[in-house]
Amino acid sequence: MLGSLALTLTHPANVRIGVIGDSTSDQTTEWVYLLGDQLRQRFHEKLVYRNYDKSTRAWTKPTVSGAGAYTISIDNASCASWGTKRFISEITWLGIGHLFPDRPDVILVSLGHNDGLASHRVELNYLLDQLGDIPVVLVTQNPQRTHFGDELDQRARMDITRQIAVERGLGVIDVEAAFDWRIRLGDWSWFEPSEWLHPNSIGQWFWEARVEAALAPFSIIVRPGYSDDPAHPPW
Repeated sequence: MLGSLALTLTHPANVRIGVIGDSTSDQTTEWVYLLGDQLRQRFHEKLVYRNYDKSTRAWTKPTVSGAGAYTISIDNASCASWGTKRFISEITWLGIGHLFPDRPDVILVSLGHNDGLASHRVELNYLLDQLGDIPVVLVTQNPQRTHFGDELDQRARMDITRQIAVERGLGVIDVEAAFDWRIRLGDWSWFEPSEWLHPNSIGQWFWEARVEAALAPFSIIVRPGYSDDPAHPPW
């Protein structure tokens, strides 16, 4: 699945990317919007971006930027405080056609922070079943810091996510492993220091860069100071 999307993104074409995530990806300062904007700039095309509003259960008015013959559409269903179980309920009640009325070419699923460790495997598998035949790529999440209290469970949930990707033959973008490179160097500068859960602007750009590199590996625009070492973001 990952390879087919990479091929799509390296050729002129309309592409629609759906995202299911949580508060690490629901804002325009976070990696999903940044990804769309970077792809828009790379391919010199138009970006149409919209969010799913959990309070109204409707999509926001699209934000349009750039111009070109083709359109990169980002349908971001990420919702703060929602975990896998909540998305299962949304699809069960309203249907996948409500959550994504315009069928995505691929859905990036990045969940875990709001899941219970004991339930994450069952719930993530069930959610993936509900997505039907839409191609899916799993995206692991950032680690949490030790004194937050849930750091071991979060790492275990990401291990489960990787296992599910192998078991189901899905693509996986291992953002957690990239963050771990920085942790091994003693670098926590990418964290919000007030709560040690959400990546700050540095972390969000790092997250975006890893996803962007994975989605279109044959057309990376090398920014000044680029290094392929996951500890150093390419911007």
